[in-house]
Amino acid sequence: MVQPGASCVFCAIARGEVAASIVVREGGLCAFLDARPVFKGHVLIIPELHVHVVPRTKGDGLRGFWPRVRYGSDVERGELAARIAAALR
Repeated sequence: MVQPGASCVFCAIARGEVAASIVVREGGLCAFLDARPVFKGHVLIIPELHVHVVPRTKGDGLRGFWPRVRYGSDVERGELAARIAAALR
């Protein structure tokens, strides 16, 4: 558990102090795209602590470890965050 006053990037994102591709912010939760996703669309949901939501598909190759991928651009990341947000509405 992070101590009050300690440096926490997730807390800074939730407060809007650090830029992130926000998918949804409501009900005491903030969901945003992972900066180093396992797969594109990997979302972190943070209340007081955080949870990873990783999209899976049959045959995606994930086996016991989490290799990381990169988004092609900030535009791609923003568009995907908007698509996920729209699907949640």
